[in-house]
Amino acid sequence: MFRRFFVVCLVAYSLVVAWFTLRSLPYERGSIDWIPFSDTWQLMRDRGDRPALREVASNFALFVPLGYFLQGALRRRLLITFALAAAA
Repeated sequence: MFRRFFVVCLVAYSLVVAWFTLRSLPYERGSIDWIPFSDTWQLMRDRGDRPALREVASNFALFVPLGYFLQGALRRRLLITFALAAAA
């Protein structure tokens, strides 16, 4: 019962993360950004380190629940869950 709950949460959470991470910055006219960290480097170049650090911290906070949902859905060891979350 709880595993099904975690699987549903994991799928819903993955869709939200995909939407947040694949959407581009507003000034790029809505195109999908396929190059990792390109928007972060551009943000550092245009606005400085503080907004870029804020973006990196918010991305980290966005991905933290992934490990929790993976652990509940897969019921694997913590190390395997950490490796899967890091690979994502």
